[in-house]
Amino acid sequence: EITALRFFGALPKAGRLRVEARLAPTSAAGTLAVDVQIVGDAGVLATVALTERLLPKGPLGDRPAAERRAFLAERRFVPGFGLATHEAGATRLSLVAVQRSNFLPGTLERVYGAAGPLPKLAAAIAVKEHFAAEFGLHPSAIEIGDGVATTPAMPGRRFPFTLAHEPGGVRVTSAEG
Repeated sequence: EITALRFFGALPKAGRLRVEARLAPTSAAGTLAVDVQIVGDAGVLATVALTERLLPKGPLGDRPAAERRAFLAERRFVPGFGLATHEAGATRLSLVAVQRSNFLPGTLERVYGAAGPLPKLAAAIAVKEHFAAEFGLHPSAIEIGDGVATTPAMPGRRFPFTLAHEPGGVRVTSAEG
């Protein structure tokens, strides 16, 4: 957040500038205040007061950088990477895990190719992660219809599933089709 911006002269169209940043003397909890100066040959041209907010990374942000890049940016399957847990043929996803990873609205929607309010988004992510783990695909490659998942990677095949809303989350299992 830019909390203050002052100009003391026109910024040049060419040439070199120096940018100096220093921690500001006061920062509220969960923030980092920084004072910035843009300096040219004639002195200070502008000052900017910035407040950086510290945001939780969530489960996806806690993984190594190479895995995050592959999964989030390149949309590649990374074994064990995701928000849900997989056990005994069931995939479970808590609403809290979705909230912690979607602190910038639209992040999970873009990565997973899903949308909707929290319960609907969590359900879509859980279904996508359930079949993504089974097929070794990125969750965005899984498409969801009424109780059926499909993927262009396996044309013509349909994968029925059962979705159950549980307290604080959702549970997905494959169903007989």
